Amino acid sequence: MAFPLPALTFARMADVSPAGVLISDLLDAVFTSWSAGTDYRGTALPSTHLWGVTRKRPTVVTEAVVALPPAGTPMGLSPAILVAGRTANAGTMAAPDTSVASALQVGINKNSGAYADWSAASPMTSGQFFGYWRGGPTAMNAAGTIVRSYISAESIFTQIITSAAVQSWFYVGAIASPYNNDATNNAESDNRLYGMVASGGTSSVNASWLNLTTAAAFLNHATSAGGHHCGVFQPGTASLYPGGRRCLWGTAAVADSLIDSAGWYDGEAVEIGKSLGTNNNSGNRLGVIRGLFLAGSVQSGRYLRNGATDLYHYVSMNTGAAADGMMLPAVP
Repeated sequence: MAFPLPALTFARMADVSPAGVLISDLLDAVFTSWSAGTDYRGTALPSTHLWGVTRKRPTVVTEAVVALPPAGTPMGLSPAILVAGRTANAGTMAAPDTSVASALQVGINKNSGAYADWSAASPMTSGQFFGYWRGGPTAMNAAGTIVRSYISAESIFTQIITSAAVQSWFYVGAIASPYNNDATNNAESDNRLYGMVASGGTSSVNASWLNLTTAAAFLNHATSAGGHHCGVFQPGTASLYPGGRRCLWGTAAVADSLIDSAGWYDGEAVEIGKSLGTNNNSGNRLGVIRGLFLAGSVQSGRYLRNGATDLYHYVSMNTGAAADGMMLPAVP
């Protein structure tokens, strides 16, 4: 079983749309979403969920957004989450991705010093960085796009909605709990695994991604540029353990298998394993994804409430109808 870490809860932030069609406009929308002090209902976020978010503007437009952990964080490795991009190719990419002009790039730096330059080999003045993955296609740079973020104390999940069933997702931070605290191979010194999951730069997340056992699905890792990618830092290093969701169900109806006998979606934990380098995640176990629980077929944007209190947020590949999705525990 996974090493016990504090359970993550998420604040759903208010939807934000870019003011224009440039990559800088999309980055400004991400900044507005991540830096807000209140959630989508106007409720103040607890201090544990207030990341230090800044915009980086080498010229007159935003080229990067950097998020530093909340004050008093239990994370011991000072992660910096970065999203970046500009109209010219730039940025140190993580294999197998390549840089694309005007495309959103997502990265994480651990043991971070001060900000240096997002497009440098080391975007922070110290620490470890394994490069960026694409956070979505250039089609996201549209005035009608919606940036919908879910912020926890140790990670950020971002859903970028181009239309109801055309979306890009990325999840960054202390995203996984290892199975033990062996600091040589399995866990960082603070017992976490830091990394990211990104849906890539060539297509939307598949509406039936829970039923896919291929690399063309969220939480999986493709060996081609622009595809879905998932990975965590190898403990104590700047190297990457690529990998993804271990699909334990053998039938095609994976979404149905997530329902209990009473018809409820109970939320199944997501186990991840190393990639074998052939679009196959059946290698050594890495851990369990924190905060994201598989929930079968749900409509994105809905919630489970007790009275006026959110218990879970539902995220799926359709904002207008039920589709394969997840449930994220809400801030109490």
